[in-house]
Amino acid sequence: MVFGNELLKEMNFKPRLSLRDRLAPVVVESPTNRQQPKLSRRVSVIDGVELLCVVMLVRHGERTPKQKIKGKLTLSNPFQAGWLCGFLQQEDCLPSSEKAFDMRKKHQLKRLSTALAKLLEQGHKLQQVEEALDCIKRAGMDYRAKVVISDGAALQIKIKWGGELTLKGRSGSQESGKRFRERTFAGEDIAQLHTSLQHDIKIFSSREQRCLQTAAAFAKGLLSLNGALPSIVTELVNTLEDSEWGGPSGVKEGRMSEWQNKPWEEVEELFGFRADDSLRQHATPKEAAMRFAEGVQGLYKELTKQEPVELYMGETVTLMKERYKDVAGDLMDEPSFDMFVTVPHAFDHLVYDVSHNKDKLNESCAKTMQAAFEFSDHLCQVVAAVETMMTADNVPGSTTGFKVFFLNRLQRYLRRAAGLPESPREIVETDKPRHLSSAAAVEGVEPVRSRLFFGHSSWLQGVITLLFGSSFSKYLPGGVDTTFVKQLRLGFLARVLVRLERHRDPAGLRVVFKFANSDSEHLSTIFNLPFEEVDSWWTNVLQAATAPNLS
Repeated sequence: MVFGNELLKEMNFKPRLSLRDRLAPVVVESPTNRQQPKLSRRVSVIDGVELLCVVMLVRHGERTPKQKIKGKLTLSNPFQAGWLCGFLQQEDCLPSSEKAFDMRKKHQLKRLSTALAKLLEQGHKLQQVEEALDCIKRAGMDYRAKVVISDGAALQIKIKWGGELTLKGRSGSQESGKRFRERTFAGEDIAQLHTSLQHDIKIFSSREQRCLQTAAAFAKGLLSLNGALPSIVTELVNTLEDSEWGGPSGVKEGRMSEWQNKPWEEVEELFGFRADDSLRQHATPKEAAMRFAEGVQGLYKELTKQEPVELYMGETVTLMKERYKDVAGDLMDEPSFDMFVTVPHAFDHLVYDVSHNKDKLNESCAKTMQAAFEFSDHLCQVVAAVETMMTADNVPGSTTGFKVFFLNRLQRYLRRAAGLPESPREIVETDKPRHLSSAAAVEGVEPVRSRLFFGHSSWLQGVITLLFGSSFSKYLPGGVDTTFVKQLRLGFLARVLVRLERHRDPAGLRVVFKFANSDSEHLSTIFNLPFEEVDSWWTNVLQAATAPNLS
């Protein structure tokens, strides 16, 4: 029990007071001599165009790769192993009968860190786990752990982390919010207008950490906020649970994979694209993917020869090597291989390391990494082209998921801003701003409704293919250019922006739909159509997508 007594002494016998961290308040920067806005009328008319509503759907910013590390530990006897598990997961320190348990709460992870430090002092070999925890601490990331009692006194410790925004991702998201304010609300003090209800802003996000962080960083730039991102998430961001939008639609399960084994000529003719010559040297897409897997495996072998260097966000060469070992394993796993998943996943790792770590590696590692990156870039172009063309998931009468949820919301927001009644098939809106006690507006103020959604690339891709794909193309208004949908590859902070505008000459309401493939690209106008035409189009799409065919 000496080991247990040392742990208890290290923890100072202090009981855990609270599981909830107190977050710093969100503060709006207030320059001196700033005049309070007049509540009689907003200034949103530019060149005879008045903005009534703006809705935007944004992919998350640049993120770190998801990582996992396993470590094995053998204690002196089963009782000590059980006692350690009890210490890690419970307030009392009775031996635990659990064979496996997850640790996500801060007090549990603190105990794990303390226990591992003592175990390392005693000579236990846990180098990878130690490096992982040091990297996590230096980068300020969250993590979770799992402890498994494999055999008597033997324990297996698994740690998972990553998938959060990088420093570049946070600054880029914040800057994107600032640019959105300057371009959409030119000449207005949006932070002041928001507090006076002349702008009705609501922010929604997927529950994934990278999406929540993107939403908070964007809001920080948009509203000129200071304070930590968790505080902004708590105050301003509404989390969209799976139950609200129907959850994942299971699209990937139904996608055909036969194309992967067809000759390139057949695949290109079937999906309407031309593959890069480096891919066509291999007979089929599957063979090209296997060649890519060999390239990743070669990178892993090169990393075993790499001298230790400090990598981006505190990562070590050992941890990078383990990442590519897992990536190569996924690519080589024949039974579960899915080109739609494994190739883009590997590409994400290479994009991250080429951007942040390649220049720190030796010449051989850097050359191998660059070659794998270029090959996977061409392969991902093929995946994007095929995936975009496969719209079988938009089955008339049974289409579900976020795309239907978002289009319903989008139509409802525009109809309300246009002064029209909501569609009778929609329920009454419940997502009222958190800081309001009622929905009553300030007298004499006509708010600009701003709805901002932050999620994954699959959300944007689903919405775009629902509107512009082949499944419901018969409802498309004439003159709408859909060429941008081909080979739809969405970068970080890719976005769709929809504006409802009131024009004076000629008088009428118009809907403007814009799209940018990444934060580095300018928004391109896809269409600018009368509101009535767009409303009718979207009504037809929603009815065809969700209403059962009774004929």
